[in-house]
Amino acid sequence: MSSTYPQALHQLLTEFEGFRDLGMWQAAGEVLERIPAEWTNHPDVLLARLDVLVGNNDWTEALHLSEQLGAALKDHPEAWYGIACAHSQQGNIQAAMDAVKHCVSLDNSYSSRVLQEPLLAPMWNENRLWE
Repeated sequence: MSSTYPQALHQLLTEFEGFRDLGMWQAAGEVLERIPAEWTNHPDVLLARLDVLVGNNDWTEALHLSEQLGAALKDHPEAWYGIACAHSQQGNIQAAMDAVKHCVSLDNSYSSRVLQEPLLAPMWNENRLWE
């Protein structure tokens, strides 16, 4: 989380993170609804919204938002991670694998995370994750 935004936004995102870390997706989403309109398109807020969509298994909206993030944040691994999870859950295995590869190319630390992510399990079933 960045420290380049106002204290009120910082507090809301910290509150969001607490609910997210507890898996309380409805409460996390309610916190995000309180974010002022001028900050709703900030990358950190959009990534937080993506977390809520994924937590609620809303794969259609998660894919839509993650693709917007991927286009806007081409060098942001978390956006590509979200794209991979959403594609994987919708059965778009090749697109999910492509997103994982791009994510890991941006930040190699994701390589262990993707191997442990249950949302990416459909790729493992294809046994082609690193082709």
